[in-house]
Amino acid sequence: MPLAGSSSSAAAAAEGEGEGEGEEEDPPPDRGLLCLVEVVKKEANDLVSRKDFEEALTKYDRALELLAQARTIGGGASSDQFEDLKEMSEKACQPGEPWYFRVLLAAMKQSGWAGEEGPVARDEEAAKLFSNRSMCNARLSRWAQSHCDASAALYLWPGWTKANYRVTEALANSGQLRAALLQARKARDGALRSETSDISALQARTLTKALKADGKTLKDFDEGFDVEKASADQQE
Repeated sequence: MPLAGSSSSAAAAAEGEGEGEGEEEDPPPDRGLLCLVEVVKKEANDLVSRKDFEEALTKYDRALELLAQARTIGGGASSDQFEDLKEMSEKACQPGEPWYFRVLLAAMKQSGWAGEEGPVARDEEAAKLFSNRSMCNARLSRWAQSHCDASAALYLWPGWTKANYRVTEALANSGQLRAALLQARKARDGALRSETSDISALQARTLTKALKADGKTLKDFDEGFDVEKASADQQE
């Protein structure tokens, strides 16, 4: 024999279960933009695999523009507010500085989370895109642009080994050997074991160039080579 009130309780429960059926929460406002970022990034990566670095740079630019928009709107801004921010960033940029870097950096700082040693903020996706831009410019021997892109990646992901590596590579190939060696030391700090071999190889190449600039060879290294005393035209 059913308990008194059981039918009404079941009905109430059924009504409760039925509430909201078929209703879905609205997707995050930045979801569509983030999907586009992935699509454009894949297109850029495919171009890199075909060694079409010039066209890949255009695609990475587009991916970063979309990511800047996604980060801004994902932070609660409207499309109109994003356009205003974009316009302000374009006016504030230094020559050669892309507007989306300032937008991404501002969004990153705003979304920083609290770590044990204070606020922690980084945007790994943006940093990777800038690192890829740095690599493309390096393959085209545009070392100044490669340096700028790698530096942007470091701002967006402080201490990232690959970004430090790309900065080192750009400095070394720009003739700034003292700065390159100092940057290589930073690249080794916190590097994974799998990464140290590449960093060590780059460090060795840079050291060889620095020794040559100082009129020395590797045989003279035991006598001591002070990179701080490298000729002035090889320094920053």
